[in-house]
Amino acid sequence: FPDDHTSPDRQYLERSKFHLGREQDSAPLDVPARPAGEHGLPGGSELPLPAGPFPDTDLRTVMNSRVSRRGALTGPLDAASLGTLLWGSHASGHESVHRFAGGGERLMRHRPYPSAGALYTAGIRLIALDVQGLAPGTYQCVPDRRSLRYVGPAPAPEDIRSLSSYLSRSDDDPDGIVPDSLPVVLGLYVDLGRLRERYGLRALRLGLLEAGHLAQSLLLTATALRLGTTTLGGFRDDLAHEIFGLDDLDQPLQYVLPVGRHPELPVTDMRVAEDPRTGG
Repeated sequence: FPDDHTSPDRQYLERSKFHLGREQDSAPLDVPARPAGEHGLPGGSELPLPAGPFPDTDLRTVMNSRVSRRGALTGPLDAASLGTLLWGSHASGHESVHRFAGGGERLMRHRPYPSAGALYTAGIRLIALDVQGLAPGTYQCVPDRRSLRYVGPAPAPEDIRSLSSYLSRSDDDPDGIVPDSLPVVLGLYVDLGRLRERYGLRALRLGLLEAGHLAQSLLLTATALRLGTTTLGGFRDDLAHEIFGLDDLDQPLQYVLPVGRHPELPVTDMRVAEDPRTGG
């Protein structure tokens, strides 16, 4: 594409600017009230996913231990550990009351990452392949209820390998990820259709930011749980959206995250602490 002001990415950045003296640029639009993350979800049955206890690990250790894990990512992974990963990084953990200057108040439920307008439009679809206590299938995460909504069956193994070139490399390629024994694959997307209702052209910028915030929350939580994962941004778009059951324009996929146990992260007995985000 052209390397000047006519390139699509630079045109978008110019057209989505907020300008001094034009308050209408940054004024959010009114949008219909909906529970956070409920716009455009599939209508399948919901399955509660209780979480296990959260590890009693200090933040410095987690921050200094995070690394993108490649190679063999395998089980065992049980439903409780998956619940801890999902709700520890994606569900609300505490509440506060916002009081208005003119009177009145609003209850705010806070997740571990920021979101434009507290709309929480970053979402997670997951493909369960070999999770103890969870039937194989494709599911939508519903963090407000700490449940999974069934979307459809799990894709065939060859489709998983075709998602990204990183999943179809030889076993001795240091950048490859061996897909044969993956317990679960996460798809992190943005509900751009919902975000555009409020922020117009600015929505894409804000959605990409929130997706990054949620991705880091997932990575740090996985590290605390001694789970290996990496964020794959290089995936085959049309196939990936078809596999995860997402609309490629209104629900654009941002990352694919294969998750499992890694040889360099053996399962050990760790102290655990009660955590309100996981219910443990």
